[in-house]
Amino acid sequence: MSTWKICFPVRRINALRTLAPIIKEVIDDPGFEAEIILVSGHDERGSKAYLSPMPERLPESLRLGSKITVEDDFARLGRLMDQSDAIISVEGRPRMFREQEEHVPFKSLWCSVFDSRHSCLPKCGNDKSDLIFWPSPYYLDYAVTGKLQTREFLRPLSRFVGFSRFDPIVSVPREDIFCRFNLDPNKRVLTYIPDIFCLMPLPIYVTDWFRYLWLVDSKVLRMVNSLIRLRSLDAVRQSMRLGYHEMMLAMREFCDRNDAQLVIAPRRRKNALTKRLYRKDEERIADTIITEENEFPQTMALLSKVSDMMVCNYRSGCLIDATTTKTPFITVSMPEVAFTKSNNEFCNYYDEYHGHFPGRSWVVEAEAFIDSFGQQGFADYALDEELFNRQRRKNIGPMDGLASRRIIRSIKRKLTTRNRNHHEKTANAAERNA
Repeated sequence: MSTWKICFPVRRINALRTLAPIIKEVIDDPGFEAEIILVSGHDERGSKAYLSPMPERLPESLRLGSKITVEDDFARLGRLMDQSDAIISVEGRPRMFREQEEHVPFKSLWCSVFDSRHSCLPKCGNDKSDLIFWPSPYYLDYAVTGKLQTREFLRPLSRFVGFSRFDPIVSVPREDIFCRFNLDPNKRVLTYIPDIFCLMPLPIYVTDWFRYLWLVDSKVLRMVNSLIRLRSLDAVRQSMRLGYHEMMLAMREFCDRNDAQLVIAPRRRKNALTKRLYRKDEERIADTIITEENEFPQTMALLSKVSDMMVCNYRSGCLIDATTTKTPFITVSMPEVAFTKSNNEFCNYYDEYHGHFPGRSWVVEAEAFIDSFGQQGFADYALDEELFNRQRRKNIGPMDGLASRRIIRSIKRKLTTRNRNHHEKTANAAERNA
């Protein structure tokens, strides 16, 4: 029996959160052979350097079952990829090849798989794909709104399959996750996802208010900064109540009151390029800090499965994890004065998804959170099953652990049809020439 060769180009290692379950499905299917191409040399400097793909960073189950190739030349990469029957990527053709169109492979079936909201935007280039796999129709609508292409153009290419990244999460027992992260299975879990701005308060993202008030632990120093640096009566008032440290203390008080454990799981903290990945008060106040950042299965998704509540002080994509695992999610909303105009616009851009939907996700102003959260309980953020299930169907799609299988079956049908059409054309041409 002939086999189809499937190629998986990986430019950043975090693409494995989406691709690894699909690669595993290909490895387990005797009708396919898998090749993982690590596209090196493009993110080896700067804040994303830690995401550079290297063979030793691949999970053992993927290394043993597939061919691994490392390539840093676009011309060779294009020729190599065109030797496969299909290419499965989290990026479209133009994005992968950085607009070097002369090297883009067009013989192979190019299949783009939704990875994050960026997948819906023109810069990702997914409209240049032969098949596009979305979790649900919601993201096709979002892509049309984001000007990726028209609905008439995208719909024939689109398949709705669910989130492949959550396939391995479905079958993992909660007990195994508690053991993996050394958590107490007899206590509830409050997971806090800290932002990167605490370690890297760059002017492009945050204002002097954030740097000289929010990040300062001492109330006296905050007041001095409010008078001398910020010169604002509002800042003077806020200096006695608002601060990152106070937010951490509110979560600590909540956990003590509710016999829960406070777990900190940083996301993208490595982008900060700092020696320390945590503030001293984070290390002091948390019961557990998760240092693992695996992509298969993804650490944050695993942690979400055992969390009774998740809290984040920025508009985080981790809400997708929480929605998948039916975990209440609180976004602590910072005052507009904390962020630059562009950063505020970015946050508001995501509000349709990350917004205030009590019973599923809550947006709580920072001042209100600091004042009241420590006095509350888990029951104050109880799930509305009907709302949650409706949102999950809309934003997540099927949650049966079979998204990767649906992707592979769809590609198999497409390849079969394409091969049959090719043979028919060849036969017809031969008859005409006879």
